[in-house]
Amino acid sequence: MKKSIFFKSLFLVVILYSCRSIKYNVPNVTDYKIFKTEIIEKSNSPYQIPKSTTRSILPDELLWAISNNVNKVYNYDTPEDFLISQGTLSFIIIKNDTIIYEKYFNGFESDSLRTIFSVSKAFTSALIGIAIDEGYIKGVDQLVSDFIPSFKTNGKEKMTINNLLQMTSGLNENDYTDILKIGLFYYSKDQNKRAEKTKLKYKPGTKFQYSSINTQLLGICLEKATGKTFDVYFKEKIWEPMGMEYNALSSKDDKGFHKYFGGISANPRDLAKFGLLYLKNGNWNGNQIVPEYWVKATAKRDTIQGKSTSYTNCFWLDTYPIENKFNKSDLFAGGYGGQIVYINPENSIVIIRTGTTEVDVHWGRSFSKLSYFPINHSPIIQLSKKYNFTGAYKSKSGKEIFIHEEAGNLVMKYKGENFEYHLAPTSDVTFEDKKYDRKVLLEFRNDFINGLIVEDGANSNYFSKQ
Repeated sequence: MKKSIFFKSLFLVVILYSCRSIKYNVPNVTDYKIFKTEIIEKSNSPYQIPKSTTRSILPDELLWAISNNVNKVYNYDTPEDFLISQGTLSFIIIKNDTIIYEKYFNGFESDSLRTIFSVSKAFTSALIGIAIDEGYIKGVDQLVSDFIPSFKTNGKEKMTINNLLQMTSGLNENDYTDILKIGLFYYSKDQNKRAEKTKLKYKPGTKFQYSSINTQLLGICLEKATGKTFDVYFKEKIWEPMGMEYNALSSKDDKGFHKYFGGISANPRDLAKFGLLYLKNGNWNGNQIVPEYWVKATAKRDTIQGKSTSYTNCFWLDTYPIENKFNKSDLFAGGYGGQIVYINPENSIVIIRTGTTEVDVHWGRSFSKLSYFPINHSPIIQLSKKYNFTGAYKSKSGKEIFIHEEAGNLVMKYKGENFEYHLAPTSDVTFEDKKYDRKVLLEFRNDFINGLIVEDGANSNYFSKQ
């Protein structure tokens, strides 16, 4: 009897969900067409990022593209073939405030607008930081119940703004495991009501669990704190002062509530400006848009109060593991379908990717790895036979390795150690000691070996040629 009631209830839920999911299928980068939207008008003083007049060429993807399948290596005829095959729509690289690479694929044009899904969370986070700086919100430790009275009971009374920012609210939702729930939430006619009614599973501040409902609640708090709708505050604090070139859209549910967690649609060049804003610690042409301390805190990796070292303030820190991950400063905002705003302050690089899929590629780690290779004006050299890269190499942390040839084989050894790794070629530019799980990737500059990356399991180190 109980099983019968359960399956009938489940069937009813699926039918209700299917009404929209069958009609619209899975979320799509053109979803701004199916929801109500508010226009966030372009700036009255639009700014164009300078573009290099010299054509740049990407390194071969086998050097930098990282699959979610750890054993897979990509090797297409060109990096562009790889990008096209993975559903890429736009790809922009900015180095030292200048666009050095910009291409569009699969029917996408330079003036096209697409939904960026969870990259929207990063904008919501930035607005929270601004609202705190302006005094609308007392700080990250202010209680959510100050803005949402229903959170004064049932364990939610201790939930803070910071818990929502770090995905440690303890709410019983997980985007990655509760597929049906996130589908119901995405197409919900009243997302705020659904978010507010979500029950707790864990005590706030004890466990990281990624859920878009956290950011929806952040948006509710933001609007109540400022007394302004999301689109108005967004336009006033970010879109206008940053000189955005194109109109953006903010999708809403049937009740007129904004999708703070994933409803923004924007142009890649404007996303690039947002990336530059975080690269410059929140300062835009002398105007402090986002508080500097907020940007710096966003790049901080720690485990305080149950947070993940891979996520802070609605940005992902799950980048390529070069050196000690706690000393890294690169980060990215990521969204469904592989929408990426990647920021690397150390190398002064911003990378934008929009697309239709992300099933096979870990774009955040890939771009983090790509940032260690120069974007040349001539192709990276490709050799069909073994060549000499013997010599000494040194990492930023002071580690040294020596590579020499012995009886026709390449041997690698760390300074101060007697243990040796025997490297066999796996491509023209990659070598591996399979027995001890060591991989070496060569980096070229001006047709000469500039350095290499040594991957040892989950860790990696970059070594410059001495």
